[in-house]
Amino acid sequence: MINNINSLTSSFNNFNNVAKERNNLFDSGVDLVKNVTAEIEIEKDVKANIKSIQTQDEMTKTILDIKA
Repeated sequence: MINNINSLTSSFNNFNNVAKERNNLFDSGVDLVKNVTAEIEIEKDVKANIKSIQTQDEMTKTILDIKA
């Protein structure tokens, strides 16, 4: 029972900390739309780079298979 209370207290404290951080973020003047848009663009760039590396690995494997 005490563990459950401690767990609930910890969860509540974590929730309060997240809420405070969220309020601080809104009050900080940070442009959330620009930040989220930039993150989406970065994510797409990273995915494209990963695909490029995978394609290069496949081509190298094919060349090595041909030589063997």
